[in-house]
Amino acid sequence: MAKILKDVRVVELGTYITGPAAGMHLADLGADVIKVERPGAGDPFRAFKGGLYSPHYQTYNRNKRSIALDTADPADLAVLHELVAGADVFIQNFRPGVAEKLGAGEEALRRIRPDLIYCAISGFGASGPSRDRPAFDTVAQAASGYLRLLTPPVAPRVIGPAIADAVTGQYAAMAVLAALLERNAGASTSRCSRRCAISTWTASPTATRSAR
Repeated sequence: MAKILKDVRVVELGTYITGPAAGMHLADLGADVIKVERPGAGDPFRAFKGGLYSPHYQTYNRNKRSIALDTADPADLAVLHELVAGADVFIQNFRPGVAEKLGAGEEALRRIRPDLIYCAISGFGASGPSRDRPAFDTVAQAASGYLRLLTPPVAPRVIGPAIADAVTGQYAAMAVLAALLERNAGASTSRCSRRCAISTWTASPTATRSAR
């Protein structure tokens, strides 16, 4: 595959699937993706099914570099901000407000790198009545109507794989690519916001009809 993003640097502060999947797609295209993890345990997906380098972690974090930082430590936060100063893209997949508590909110990072492309992924977006709801894959599958296609409504159940998370990560990577093209054309800075439930809904036209 051509490394069309070989001159692009990405800082990823993501866990589990959606944020890491977005970074994975960009890394596959040649971007230098630096994954920021918490000291000690790292991304929770590291220990999935035991160990600290699970197959699931390897899948969504291939072709990346990683660094352990505790952003509650001023010295570590300064390192994060130094990384952002040299980055083109920042990715996070926390509920609205969490990144700000970690010192990685959009406003704070734009003061460091004004032309930064800031990609924020959450379950239900940055506004609206459900903005603060945590959302893993099954929540998005249910909210989008996707589960209705695959399980009986009288006895819904969890199914795999984590299609909602994977689709959202793919859409987020596409949004970042569009923002990079826009920036290279001379446009102002961009914010890419992806909602897990909506991403799954738009990827499933049949689910849209079934959920009416």
